[in-house]
Amino acid sequence: MHQKEIKLIEDSWDYILANTQEAGLVFYNDLFEKNPELRALFTTDLNDQARKLVALITFSVNKLNEFDSLVSDIELLGLRHHAYGVKPEFYEMVRQSLMFMLEQGMGENWNTDLAETWGKLYKHLSEVMINASYNHLAIKRTN
Repeated sequence: MHQKEIKLIEDSWDYILANTQEAGLVFYNDLFEKNPELRALFTTDLNDQARKLVALITFSVNKLNEFDSLVSDIELLGLRHHAYGVKPEFYEMVRQSLMFMLEQGMGENWNTDLAETWGKLYKHLSEVMINASYNHLAIKRTN
């Protein structure tokens, strides 16, 4: 990612953290409202899950300047999500709820540049997660 894009993501996430206590809950409420079949994948308390989501996004945003290291972490996350039963088609559902959460959190500050930059980041990281989980399966099948 370019430095300008990283700064845009960092600044917008900082804004959301400073102005929204329930970003994670906004995400999960939207995700389950639109995709109730995904609720069964989550066995923990929704408040705990929402905190984990916010922590994960914060961790990822803080590592954008160390992108190679972030990609390694995201590959491991992809493997864990595959073990939880996450299918590739679920990533688009998650993208939609992530973008909804970001738009709600930014309010009138949400704009096309933010949507495009966050969308680009999500697309790249979700592809890393999907590829990691399916490359791992391919390796297991050849052994």
